[in-house]
Amino acid sequence: MATSKPLPPELLAQVFSHLTPLLSLSYSQRCQNITTLLNACLASRKLYDIAQPHLYEAIEFDISSLQLKHLLPVLRTKPHLISNTKALSITQSGSDYYGMQLRQFTQEFLPVLTKLDTFRSDCHVGTSHLIHNMLFKVGSSYTMAEPTDFGQVTRLELYAGKMVFQYNYLLRLPRLETVCLNGLDIYDPYREDSSLSRDWKWTSSTIKNLVLRPFRGPKGGWGPNLVLDRENSLTALAHSMPNLESLTIDQSGEHLNPSSLFRLLSFFDEQLRGSLRRLELKDGKATQETLRPPYIESLYDRDEAMFAGIRESSVEELLIDSHVFLHVEREVPLLDPACIPKSVRSLDIRHRDTPFGNPAMDMWELRDQDVVDLVTGIKNARPCLESIFLEVIARTKIENSILDTYRAAFRDVGIRFCIVGNVVQQPREETTGTIVCSTRPSVEGEIIYDGQ
Repeated sequence: MATSKPLPPELLAQVFSHLTPLLSLSYSQRCQNITTLLNACLASRKLYDIAQPHLYEAIEFDISSLQLKHLLPVLRTKPHLISNTKALSITQSGSDYYGMQLRQFTQEFLPVLTKLDTFRSDCHVGTSHLIHNMLFKVGSSYTMAEPTDFGQVTRLELYAGKMVFQYNYLLRLPRLETVCLNGLDIYDPYREDSSLSRDWKWTSSTIKNLVLRPFRGPKGGWGPNLVLDRENSLTALAHSMPNLESLTIDQSGEHLNPSSLFRLLSFFDEQLRGSLRRLELKDGKATQETLRPPYIESLYDRDEAMFAGIRESSVEELLIDSHVFLHVEREVPLLDPACIPKSVRSLDIRHRDTPFGNPAMDMWELRDQDVVDLVTGIKNARPCLESIFLEVIARTKIENSILDTYRAAFRDVGIRFCIVGNVVQQPREETTGTIVCSTRPSVEGEIIYDGQ
């Protein structure tokens, strides 16, 4: 009777490499991959030796739990397990009672993570211990020079607060390409920023992608008389990244407004006029006060100047909330080519009808358009445009036949047209400006309906 030969270790290692619990995967997928690797480790000694290293290629622990307390003894007896770790994520779901274990981990093992590519911390204590480990090297001495650890890190995601301004050397990693600053504190009640420099005396040629998620501050947002208290630090931050190619400003979790979004964007005006090729603007909650007179009648000239700067830029991929258009131009059609740069190849608009009545930005206008003339006009005005993606929550359902007409018309001029959502929304007093869709359509021109 013929028996099958066992797979060589090299082939098994290749198979297990596809089960690494990467941080880019969803939580459920990471859990599934970890379970599969654990089962392989329990199957035999041979599979244990091959599968175990892949369990530690991406490490994620919650400092509010006992996870790190259990992990430390394992790493102290088997430090080789993290010799190939490529991603490290520190989270906090509750108190930081176990923060002392995190300090021990950073002191003992961060220098060992020589192959680390991604570092993520969504908590204040995680970022502060990272700073402490990089800052204090011998005894009580410290340095603010370029960090000597984390030389291979290309992606840095931090709960930033105000720490990233005070200890900006964190961003000087020699191979850093992507920076994500969550909870960025741009509110300065104690006027600390006045003592900080507007120039950090260094620039990074490697950072190409920046994501800013600002914290609204204790006053709950800004009105039309917007002043960013950390102007010195924001100026220095923008100056340190002259070669940005992608910029995301995400205010979707806060009660902010389009004016604050344009104000943040104004610090990156040089990149907008030069190197920037991808721009994503997610605004906060669209309310009756922020999108109706008298608020929009009190616009600053700088807002209109920044909007004009977007139109005149060389951005090729634009992702934007539709009411940001409304902020500057009250009568902007939803698909008006005059609102987008001539260089745009991909246009992603997130739209939600406002229940308090903004006819300039209502999905009803799609019913009233001459579809062929509209589509032809868009193609003639923006010949580089290749795809349009709409994420929509509308007050009334748009007939399938109308959307099919748009899809066919765009296809005839060589533009991919997709629409996700089309959800019937009941009027409420307040609505969120950003729509989050789980997945994009995989079929070109597919229309997906989530409503009834």
